[in-house]
This record gives sequence, C-alpha cells and structure tokens, in this order.
Amino acid sequence: MMNLLDNVCTKEDADLLESELDTILSNLFKKNIGQVLKKEIRLKTLEELKKNFADFSNTEKVEVALNKVKDEIRKLKVLSLSIGFEPAEQTLETIFEWVKKNMGEGIVLDIKIDKGILGGAVIAYEGKYRDESVKKMLDDSFIKRV
Repeated sequence: MMNLLDNVCTKEDADLLESELDTILSNLFKKNIGQVLKKEIRLKTLEELKKNFADFSNTEKVEVALNKVKDEIRKLKVLSLSIGFEPAEQTLETIFEWVKKNMGEGIVLDIKIDKGILGGAVIAYEGKYRDESVKKMLDDSFIKRV
C-alpha cells in the first residue's frame, strides 16, 4: 500500500494524494464507490489501489490501509526550494532523486518559483536556511565594495 507514496516527490503531490484518499474514505460506504473512483481519482492512484484491493468489498480493511497511508503522508518532511525557473519534470525528478539519495527517504520538495533570485537556489529544511542565489552573491559583492 505504501506504493502510493512512490509517486510523491513534491508537497503538491502529497496534498493531492491526501485529498484523493479523503474522497475515497468519505465515499467508501456508498454503493457507487466505483463511479466516484473513476471520476475523482487520478488513474495512477486508482491503478495502485486496484493492485491492493481487487474490489472495495472489505471496507474496514480499505479504511485502515488508507488511513495508514494518510499518516505516512503527514510524517513526510518538507524541503523548501526557491529557484528562478519552472523546472521540467526531468529536472524535478533529478533534484528529488538527489535529495532522496543524500538526505534519505520521507522528504518531499516544496518548489517555489522566484525569478528575482536570478539563479541558484534558496533552501529551507528543518529550521535551517541557506541562500545560495545569484542575487545574494551579487548583493554581498556590492556590500563589500561600498
């Protein structure tokens, strides 16, 4: 069931998945659950659910499993990353894989676009902050010259 988290690399992904799980949980005991799933849940989420539950007849088992996934989503740590451009999907995956390899599992990215930083990045994680932007470098250089 944790495979639902395999496609979660941003805070936005995590929020969307949690919203989908809430939708499923609120409709779990209704007869038209299949229609709700087809209309309101992304295909990749639905396919993963079908791997774990052939049907949704054992609603208690489904409810417990989905609530466990929601708990895991809430445990994810957030690394905030401000960059000066909208990253392509491949770039986002590369950044996420680097974070996972170097910082461990259970971290999602909160990407903010700030064209004012000119380049580089501003990073915040667990109360630590680093400004490695080109703007900061230029500002520091200007201050030293004055």
